[in-house]
Amino acid sequence: MTDYAKQTVAALKALLTERGIDFSDCKLKASFVAKLQEADATGDAPPAAEPSPKSSPKKSPKASPKKSPKKAPAAPPPMDAAAAAKAAEAAELAAMKVRRVRN
Repeated sequence: MTDYAKQTVAALKALLTERGIDFSDCKLKASFVAKLQEADATGDAPPAAEPSPKSSPKKSPKASPKKSPKKAPAAPPPMDAAAAAKAAEAAELAAMKVRRVRN
């Protein structure tokens, strides 16, 4: 008799599927094992051969979605002297507001 308790749940599911046994009500490994043992005892389905360790069902690799390469952020347009002065003044005013709030 096969020792189903030593097999993985995936292997047990594969055996049940192979034998055509419904296991939709099984949630725990023990219930999968019980289904297989019951089938062996009643002779409902032929007993499975001992699976080799490498014969467990393997998941098919899923195709990963292609990721587009990230684009570097666009550089800001060059500033003329007036725009640079205005930006510096705005930064200075913001710094003064922060100092005023902290004091």
